[in-house]
Amino acid sequence: MSLLLCNKIIILKRFYFLIFALQVVFAQAQIAFERDTSFPIIVDGNPLPLAWSGGLNSVQFNQMDVNGDGKTDWVLFDRTANAVRIFLSETTYRFAPELSYLFPDNLSNFLLIRDFDADGRPDLFTGSSLGIKVFKNVSEEGEAAQFQELLFYNPPAPQKSEVILSQGFSTKINIQLQFDDVPALHDIDQDGDMDILVMAFSGNGQIEFHKNLSVEKYNKPDSLDFVRITQAWGGVRECGCGVFIFNNQPCPTNTRVKHAGGKALLVQDVNGDNQADLIFSELACETPYVLINNQQSETAQFSQADVFPNTYQANGLYPVVFSADVNQDQKQDVVISNGVFARSDAETDFSQSTTQFINNGTNSNLQLSNAEPFALQTQQFDVGDNSVPAFFDADGDGDLDVLISEMGRPIGNNQLVAGIYLLKNVGNNISPSYVLETDNWLNFRSSNFYNLKIQFADINSDLRSDLVFSATDISNTTKIYFIENIANIGFSPGSLSTTNITLAFNENFLFYDVNVDGKVDLLIGKSIGSVDLWQQSLLTSWQVISNSYKGLVPTFDYTNPGLLATDINNDGKTDLVLTNTKGQLLFFDDFINQNTLNRNEESWLLNPLTKAYENPNLGGRVWLSAYSQNEIIYLIAGNTLGGLQFFKSIESENSFSIYPNPMEAGENVVIETSQSGNLLLIDSLGRTVWQTTAIKGKQEIRLPELQPGMYIATFRSGRKKFIKRLIVI
Repeated sequence: MSLLLCNKIIILKRFYFLIFALQVVFAQAQIAFERDTSFPIIVDGNPLPLAWSGGLNSVQFNQMDVNGDGKTDWVLFDRTANAVRIFLSETTYRFAPELSYLFPDNLSNFLLIRDFDADGRPDLFTGSSLGIKVFKNVSEEGEAAQFQELLFYNPPAPQKSEVILSQGFSTKINIQLQFDDVPALHDIDQDGDMDILVMAFSGNGQIEFHKNLSVEKYNKPDSLDFVRITQAWGGVRECGCGVFIFNNQPCPTNTRVKHAGGKALLVQDVNGDNQADLIFSELACETPYVLINNQQSETAQFSQADVFPNTYQANGLYPVVFSADVNQDQKQDVVISNGVFARSDAETDFSQSTTQFINNGTNSNLQLSNAEPFALQTQQFDVGDNSVPAFFDADGDGDLDVLISEMGRPIGNNQLVAGIYLLKNVGNNISPSYVLETDNWLNFRSSNFYNLKIQFADINSDLRSDLVFSATDISNTTKIYFIENIANIGFSPGSLSTTNITLAFNENFLFYDVNVDGKVDLLIGKSIGSVDLWQQSLLTSWQVISNSYKGLVPTFDYTNPGLLATDINNDGKTDLVLTNTKGQLLFFDDFINQNTLNRNEESWLLNPLTKAYENPNLGGRVWLSAYSQNEIIYLIAGNTLGGLQFFKSIESENSFSIYPNPMEAGENVVIETSQSGNLLLIDSLGRTVWQTTAIKGKQEIRLPELQPGMYIATFRSGRKKFIKRLIVI
């Protein structure tokens, strides 16, 4: 055999190996979903306008024009999920998670939106471990919001500070605050620039006043140049819930003086005397208070504290007060929500955690109505906190209903009791329509369980799906239980049984036949981030086999991971989906047949504005359920916020486009696809003139210089092939 022929054979082998390798890389079906809010949820005969918006818990209220259309939208920051929730002002308000990408992904502790430089573009203020960070709004008129992080000079230090600085006794200092504090950003001295009030970080119950010198130094309010004027603004000291001491006096010896919990401040002239009054909230307390200022705002003097608003009814701890124009009448109303990062009591009803008080007076002399539920929460499906959904045909009519468990409803005496909500499907599996039939399916609230998480699985191998759940009892012990299904169609409850499995309070579980022996095994998402495997040895009895199932070892970002086993990419194989503490999803393809599972974050949700795929925060901790119908995968997500979100897989038939077409030589080309794959550009002579790997989503690519003419763009993804003609002029 000649050397030339050998070289040709080697080249051909390498070529076919390369083609095979590409097929292996792209044979894995892609995960591509879009949000779907078209399916109604009907409660008391009325469809919920914002049914699939995901719930609200611990809300900080802000308003601004997010998308540049001239209308004022809601920007809500929920502490329990560390997530921005945007509601656009259209004919009515619309949940717009596709705009969350406009906001920084490192917001923390609080979000206050203030136009500090009076340029008509509201800016962002948020927390960090070092103090207060600022993101300046740099968008143009009529454009969507765009933010740029500000850094602050701190001479003679060579590096700029990422947080606001203030002149202390001798040097520039961070304006430090506790992680759960909320500062007041307000023009205290009425000179036109924004000042800052914070609780003294030392924990002595007093308030620091940091004066902005922008107007004094530069004759305009466009800077953040602060000096600490006093560490005892207004002469007031907070000593306990509703206990305030005035005239710079110390706390009584029988009250605490430590900064034991978060404190939130809001400055508002509530009585029309043009002075800065103070509205005060604390983590350990159930009531906000107003302190009327009897002196000039800059020095301030307080002598009395009263409940604010005076008709306020307590709903758990740390009620934080915000000012916002709720009904768009150009008057600032009052809105209140809990300021906690997580449930810390059994008194808070998170399904009604937001309250509004309409102002019938003026912006400087408030005349507040009685409390009303905040409309953006009442229009959502919201069970409170920790909504765990499960698809199941509960009534046996052939289509899948949705059942949802919850953390629990306060019943007094510092006790929560959980129930199961039944959303009956009165449509079908292709186009479901849900009606709330009950919030107490199987009379579950009589069991006195809370921290309830449900699933359906055939526990006893009788070919009927049983109700399996984890729950915490009155002794604060969390176990896994099941109720046997004795019906052949739908669900009819048999006896309640306890398994031999005890969980930590926040751990999650999944029953699935991992070893394919006809008996369901158990995967547990552990508090340390690992996944345990328990195999069913005897009927309804399990024993631990592995503490790090297929390499799922302890990981900080995946503490208490949620678990779902389903064919998420519609390739006929069962995949494993994990959820992390940031409300994101992680996918493991064909997990039963893999020896080791590698953690690879996957962008899975199409943003209809950017055409990019994202892995967004779905609302803190997430719990999933799924089904497939006509090769479309339907996915429902519950979350920390107590709400629901609905997604559908994207059909791949229309998953590739290339434009502009025709295009000019040298012009950039845009590729949109719902699947990753290999893209070839072939000229009229059949020659490959360009190729690349295309990642799903929207990409702008610079092509080589092409001669005018017609080209064939061939896109391959797995077994699918798409062909488009591209004209170059």
